[in-house]
Amino acid sequence: CKNMLSDEELNKLRKKMFSITGDQKMIDAAKKYFQNKCISAVQAKTLSSLFLSDESRYNFFETAFGYVYDASNFAFLENQLIDPLYKKRFTALLK
Repeated sequence: CKNMLSDEELNKLRKKMFSITGDQKMIDAAKKYFQNKCISAVQAKTLSSLFLSDESRYNFFETAFGYVYDASNFAFLENQLIDPLYKKRFTALLK
């Protein structure tokens, strides 16, 4: 990855996502922002805190996974999910 998301860009994206109503619209905005960038697993965790449900958090992780440059660290995000169903789906996503 040659174009990593900076902390400043992360803050801008976070503010933008926070101002959007609707989880899918927030995910779509992030995906659009990610088109020319790659993110770290820690940055994905930061953005996932904007979602209130496991379903939305999982959907965000599923979208972000393709843009994460340190995919080996992505597994630690499983602890952001509570529902066993989404934990299981997350584990399957990593394989």
